[in-house]
Amino acid sequence: MTTSTDPLLGNLLDHRYEVNTRIARGGMATVYRATDLRLDREVAVKVMHPHRAEDEQFVSRFIREARSAARISHPNVVAVYDQGADGETVYLVMEYVHGQTLRDALTDRHAFTPREALDVLGPMLSALSAAHRAGLVHRDMKPENVLLANDENSGTRTIKVADFGLARAASTSASSDALIGTAAYLSPELVSRGIADARTDVYACGIMLFEMLTGQIPYSGEAPAHIAYQHVSSRVPAPSTIEDGLPEQLDRLVSAATQPDPDERPRDAADFAQHVQAARAELSAEQLDRRPQAAAASGTVQHTRVVSTSTEIPLGAGFGPTGNRTAEHAVRAAATFPAARRDASGTRVPRKRRLSSILLAVLLVALAAAGGSGWYFTAGPGAYTVAPKVNGTEAQVLADLDALGFSADVSEQYDESAPAGTVIGTDPAEGERLRKHGTIGVVVSKGSAFLAMPDVAGRSMDEATGILQREEIGVRQRSKEYSQDVAKGSVIRTEPAAGERIKRGTDVAVVLSRGREPLSVPDQVGQPVQQAQATLSETGFQVSVTEEFSEEVPQGSVISQEPRSGQAFRGDTVTLVVSKGPPLVDVPSVIGKPLEQARQELEDAGFTVEIDEVMGGYFGTVRNQNPADGQAPNGSTVTLTVV
Repeated sequence: MTTSTDPLLGNLLDHRYEVNTRIARGGMATVYRATDLRLDREVAVKVMHPHRAEDEQFVSRFIREARSAARISHPNVVAVYDQGADGETVYLVMEYVHGQTLRDALTDRHAFTPREALDVLGPMLSALSAAHRAGLVHRDMKPENVLLANDENSGTRTIKVADFGLARAASTSASSDALIGTAAYLSPELVSRGIADARTDVYACGIMLFEMLTGQIPYSGEAPAHIAYQHVSSRVPAPSTIEDGLPEQLDRLVSAATQPDPDERPRDAADFAQHVQAARAELSAEQLDRRPQAAAASGTVQHTRVVSTSTEIPLGAGFGPTGNRTAEHAVRAAATFPAARRDASGTRVPRKRRLSSILLAVLLVALAAAGGSGWYFTAGPGAYTVAPKVNGTEAQVLADLDALGFSADVSEQYDESAPAGTVIGTDPAEGERLRKHGTIGVVVSKGSAFLAMPDVAGRSMDEATGILQREEIGVRQRSKEYSQDVAKGSVIRTEPAAGERIKRGTDVAVVLSRGREPLSVPDQVGQPVQQAQATLSETGFQVSVTEEFSEEVPQGSVISQEPRSGQAFRGDTVTLVVSKGPPLVDVPSVIGKPLEQARQELEDAGFTVEIDEVMGGYFGTVRNQNPADGQAPNGSTVTLTVV
């Protein structure tokens, strides 16, 4: 199908998501770029293929895994925002990441320096650690699922792990109904037994580290199955055997992560991350920045596919004396002929047991023909049983029901007394009648519906909304107010406040910052400094004062201010320049001098002269002066006493 005929393009999902462009198509779903009209943001929408949507069990698992993935809140994990169904269209809404995949980077660069490889591996392991702590296993770690996200603001890149859609709860991962993943990165236990846990992801990370260091995957082959089974029969070579000069610390890292026996690997991503940190600390800057040889990848990496375990290739196939031809023949044979029957646990049924089952079936048919037992087993009492007593975690109950031959339809609801993940009821209930091998509804506790209101202060509206939505909290209204401390567009507070007890499903009010408040600056030039300071402080400004001499502005009054007018933000500083009055000049001493000489000296110095005559000033001589010698403001008056 071309994008021009895709019926979803240009349409709305759930009256909210406008589908714009098809990004990719995989085995389970198609991914689109879309616009969330409610929050006005770009998102990625994964839409399940129609034939998958018809499978109720698959849809139920898809929904459970989406909810599990949404519980992972981590900067290195692509966020899951929403999940729903619009008619027959089942979809998942995720964060849209701008950038390229690690596969794109490897295609461009072929191989990385050790520093670059470890800089990618570290955030990958941090993301997986969060998933492993939540009880999730990714199961499909590969360069296509590692995104190098561009940060348009800082110009840096963030590593994000995507597509937990193949992840399954770690406690239920022992199911061996299908081998899911990409052949180049499959662990031996996933290939041979279909079993995955946190160590399965560690193995895939070890293969990816090998590829980043060498520019190639450790195994190649004509068919995915051939590649996959080399993981079982062979040991991953040391990277230094491919890329000469790589330090042994990196060889040890790859070896530790890719041990065939999962018990010999780091127990989870957090454990492997400690190995990585220790190895990195031993490497010099020269070793970390060593440029690799520009060798193209030697193997073709197949896209994710599902290989049914009913067509499982026997361990060791293709690795005996007959070589690859044996492996290819085994693959063709497994795909052509019916696989050996297995019982409910997945164990191969011996031929003798199968023969016994056939004879028993023949005997039952004979009895039915003779005595009507066919009715008994198909419509009569023999077709029914009673619902069993079950308790424990979801994983335990589903395993028990599967062992008893029942299917399960899982639903979830909040419960104040039962821990999350435990079964709180079944439909039909224990002891009630139902058909053999029928479906039992299993109700799983989601834990308490109450929680402490998340603290989203300082977050952007998009971030806050994502955090609240993951806790099933809606946003009732948004208001804005000025804030000295919180950046424009970020959350100041919520109502109810952070930490208060709130029930999921409640809508809350969010108060956003309009940034710092702009204020008009009052002009205080010419005003007394005390009055000017009081006016500016009351308006909301800080005040800084400097002084200088002025012959025009009286002492203690404002000569100038910066800014003088216009607008500034509350809390900004306004600087006042205050007059110290005229500058001081030296007062010449004229005592004992003739009046006219004294007058001339004082006037030449910039002073005004006043005369106080004693006895008519008969002699015309200065007897006293005020002020005497020292300094006085330029232009001030000096009084002379003349006798």
